[in-house]
Amino acid sequence: RVVPARVAERWDFEPRKVCRVAAEYLDMQVNQPLVPITRIRRTKVSSQAALTEMHALRRTLTRIGQVLAESACAFEDTLSAIISMQLAPHMVGGHELYTMQDLIRLNLEGRGYDAFGKLGRLATMGAEHIKVCPTCQASARFCPIC
Repeated sequence: RVVPARVAERWDFEPRKVCRVAAEYLDMQVNQPLVPITRIRRTKVSSQAALTEMHALRRTLTRIGQVLAESACAFEDTLSAIISMQLAPHMVGGHELYTMQDLIRLNLEGRGYDAFGKLGRLATMGAEHIKVCPTCQASARFCPIC
């Protein structure tokens, strides 16, 4: 099994032998958002660049949601509905937590990971809306995106 501590400390996805009980526990936890981005030690491994980019997209999407909420724009409900349909619940809820499955797929697929593409499209959609919406433009001059 892939050991979460080795991923966080060394960005090491090499499967390790573990006891049966530990294997069952790891299998149960693989899709739970339990890994905070701050616990992952930065390395110079190229596959970690995709994680950095994905985290930047998730932060951007969080900021877009904040700008839409502050401006009380009607597009907030639309974007929230689209995000809820396309992304996993832990990605909808914020940008800090990742599942082991997210990290494993980012390591294997990089930018080809389907959630990576969806995040990019959603962030672009939200940023473009903020730039053209008169309601959002009022707070856009203070916007960390613009």
